[in-house]
Amino acid sequence: MRGLDGRMVRLRGTLIERDREKLLQIVPHEIETVAAARETKPSVPVRIRTVRVVGELVDSKCHLGVMKPGDGPLHRDCAVRCLLGAVPPMISVRGTKQRFALLRGDLRPFFSDFPALAGRPLAVRGAVVSQGARRFLALELDDIEFVG
Repeated sequence: MRGLDGRMVRLRGTLIERDREKLLQIVPHEIETVAAARETKPSVPVRIRTVRVVGELVDSKCHLGVMKPGDGPLHRDCAVRCLLGAVPPMISVRGTKQRFALLRGDLRPFFSDFPALAGRPLAVRGAVVSQGARRFLALELDDIEFVG
């Protein structure tokens, strides 16, 4: 995906969806820049507020619909493999349908930093960041603690 920010592309993938949250699983090597397109600037991330949420660390691919269940102790081993395979992590907030994709404090994506935390109850403190219609939680690894 490097070098494609702000560019128009054509790609193939599978739509994954749960509770109006969507993720596109892109087919490797099926991304091409559309030759006639002109570059556009991506929307700028905006920090909204700092929050503390309690929930479960999940892999976005399974949690949003590839596996059922895509969370909880039964799914933990699968989540570990997905996170090791660079599937973006999310926190599913306990008792709600709210979930956030996780970003580093400098707004870069996390990838394989979380396998040991998958499927476990956690408290996470971070900044809610809005970029276009999507909301993220920006945090540092020190901002995560186990809860009972």
